[in-house]
Amino acid sequence: MCVHTVRWSSNLAKVQRNADGISPSQDSDIAQEVLRRMGCKAKFIDLPWARALVELELGRLDVLPGAFVKPERQKYAYFSRPYLRSTNILFIRSTLVAKYPFRNLTDIMESDFRLGVQIGVSYGPAFDAMRKHPQFQARLVELSARESAWKMLQLGRIDGLVADAYIGGTELRDLGFGAVAVPTDLVITDEPSTFALSKRNLNETFVRGFDAALESMMSDGTYKKIRERYETCQISATKLACK
Repeated sequence: MCVHTVRWSSNLAKVQRNADGISPSQDSDIAQEVLRRMGCKAKFIDLPWARALVELELGRLDVLPGAFVKPERQKYAYFSRPYLRSTNILFIRSTLVAKYPFRNLTDIMESDFRLGVQIGVSYGPAFDAMRKHPQFQARLVELSARESAWKMLQLGRIDGLVADAYIGGTELRDLGFGAVAVPTDLVITDEPSTFALSKRNLNETFVRGFDAALESMMSDGTYKKIRERYETCQISATKLACK
């Protein structure tokens, strides 16, 4: 049986691990089932996001879930069909909600807000464009992992954090920080994410097989079942999100 490496992260040590030694998620469950349908097995590797991109480029990682398609990444990665709509929003320290009623990224740039972001993570084209402004860049605090970012938020070293709406809420709950930060209505990006597949180790035939397996999961209801293990809503395989 072929074996392919898949990225996961152990940032949140409190999350219960399964028999494979990982903290299960939508991404890991979907990747594992796709590879199973291809006659392969997933070998999960614990990596922070920025390091995962490097490992993917070097060919030491085969599959990176939750990736946006970006020109610089296309040099070393293929991309699967979209499989999940990732809505990144602003989480803010509870005590600062009234002080910072942000409506857009420009409001953040023109404030004294300290915004935590993960190294190497793309938050969509609008955010990436804003990062080119020195004034906006001065508002950013780059961090390697979200667990440390939530702790910095709790300690008052940053004022807010960009994170996936679902994952961020789950992490706050698992860390016991539910009273520390709250989600806001400011959506940073709402784009479909893909699996990035290493060009060093894989080829276009593999990508077509990967997409075919993913599409079969969407057609037979498996995708919906997996997603609904983690979401509190009914999932649409067409929308890649809640109905």
